[in-house]
Amino acid sequence: MTTIPSLIKAIKSPLVFIARTKRIETLRGLKVTINRLVDKAIAVVPDEVQKNLFFQIRNCFADFDMRDEAGKLTTVEVALTLLNQIEAEIKPIDKENLSQEIEERIKILSTPIQYIKGVGPHIAARLQKKGINTIEDALYFLPRDYEDRRNLKTISAARVGEKETLKGKILGLNLVSYHRRKVLEMVLGDQTGIIVLKWFNFNEGYINYLKKKFKLGQKVIVSGKVEAYSFRKEISHPDIELIDEEEKEDSLNFNRIVPKYSETEGLHQKTIRRIMQNVIENYAHFVPDGIPRTISQKQKLMDLSLSFKRVHFPTNDDDFSLLTAGISPYHRRIIFDEFFFLELMLDLKKRGTILEKGISFSVRGNFLEEFEALLPFPLTGAQKRVIEEIKIDMAKPYPMHRLIQGDVGSGKTIVAFAAALIAIENNYQAAIMAPTEILAEQHFFTLRQLAIKKGINVAYLFSRMKKSLRNEVYKNIKSGKIDLIVGTHAIIQE
Repeated sequence: MTTIPSLIKAIKSPLVFIARTKRIETLRGLKVTINRLVDKAIAVVPDEVQKNLFFQIRNCFADFDMRDEAGKLTTVEVALTLLNQIEAEIKPIDKENLSQEIEERIKILSTPIQYIKGVGPHIAARLQKKGINTIEDALYFLPRDYEDRRNLKTISAARVGEKETLKGKILGLNLVSYHRRKVLEMVLGDQTGIIVLKWFNFNEGYINYLKKKFKLGQKVIVSGKVEAYSFRKEISHPDIELIDEEEKEDSLNFNRIVPKYSETEGLHQKTIRRIMQNVIENYAHFVPDGIPRTISQKQKLMDLSLSFKRVHFPTNDDDFSLLTAGISPYHRRIIFDEFFFLELMLDLKKRGTILEKGISFSVRGNFLEEFEALLPFPLTGAQKRVIEEIKIDMAKPYPMHRLIQGDVGSGKTIVAFAAALIAIENNYQAAIMAPTEILAEQHFFTLRQLAIKKGINVAYLFSRMKKSLRNEVYKNIKSGKIDLIVGTHAIIQE
């Protein structure tokens, strides 16, 4: 009897070979073979989730024969990712081994970046300036932008008002004066025309750097917004990259969508791309995917390791506009991952707070009515609602964690005073802290007038108080004579 594991093995075998060798032309009739095996799997698999994943593999190969080599390799990679997901679904969970596997992955991802091939201590020191200390840091060092180098336009075809990527030869590099303002201009040309590149607000060191790096006759790739000035095309402050004469148009830097990273001194785009390619190819698959499969499927999320691969090195079939806007499926998956675990952390923290023992305050049923009678103005609907919510929180046997948001003058201080009054009525002391002495003093005079009506003693505490006066306040607080303390951060300092 044909089993699911045996079918997965049969499907993976040619795909793994292609992924490793990139020799897709050696396997004839791949689409027919894969579809035949996938149909067998769909017929016998009982689980709907797994069946849906097999259908996705079949859909990947729908137009396989019409794709170019890069597109076919992408299809193979996506299919392998889906097969790995199916294997994870059918494989029994061994919690002990799973924990060990995750620990091992984390250990690998924590490897210092200097030990990656092609890095070393010198480049590692430069990467550290960008916050890249480990392999994991490198994976999360996402491109700041992308350049479309799939089909570079000629200079004459560059459209004014659009961001374009162009290739040309340096025809001139001069310092030009415009109404007492010096501008560094580079003239770039190809067989169809010229375009002027401009740099403003530079220093002498930058001029020397450009003149040392770029020479007449060199070929470069530039990217930026094309503008029109005096009947000629210009780009101000373009991204510029030198094409070495001996360098071939390799698959990493040409004929594709190319990532652009944030640079630092002595670390240029080609170097960063080479390092990132090494990191992605060898370590992206070690990133643990902690989001439950059901959530990933419901939210239609990409595989995490595949997302890292594609956000750093997109395929030529990817939507360039989505990539540059940072809203591609790959960006969405990584962003979702960060927000998911942030929310999970906050929820766990909240549960920890619930387990922490607090004070259950007793609150009278007519508290709000009596409190409002103290005031020379009626409470707003929002203030009443928030005070009622605070009453409920303070009656619970664990600490309250609440953030009140409102515009200046919306009445947040009065709400805080209501919460303090609940604590005071339960024979506890309360403190209201303000960020500045001016604001603290304002709160003190406002609240003291209200506190007097309730027979509440209020003290004002701030950092510039005379030592003798401060000691007197401390003494009264310690003895319990003071019910409410208003002040700055001096309240919580020894």
